[in-house]
Amino acid sequence: MENVYNKDLTDIRFSYNWNNKLFCKAFTTFRIHNNKKYIIGNNYNIIFKNQFFCIAQIVNKRIITLDKINNYVSFLDTGYNVETFKDIVNKMYPTNNNINKQLFDFILLHRL
Repeated sequence: MENVYNKDLTDIRFSYNWNNKLFCKAFTTFRIHNNKKYIIGNNYNIIFKNQFFCIAQIVNKRIITLDKINNYVSFLDTGYNVETFKDIVNKMYPTNNNINKQLFDFILLHRL
């Protein structure tokens, strides 16, 4: 597969390259749960700061709530401890009233 924007693929957008993860062959993202959008085996356009970055495939995902996040997940995804990670998520989703019980997808992607 060519590594150019594919209009037939869904976009996953990043405004910040936490932990410089986008430069790795495999990287994670933590998103509000969406079984219809984030599907294991599907390819996605990775958009960074509104520019096409690469195409990646979802290799795996775990459905988790914010109150279950540990340092393993927080450091891997952002480079920060759990407390700072939760602050980041709260800033990303400020309108969610019960953020600790919201379902999230912790997604593992592989660059193609």
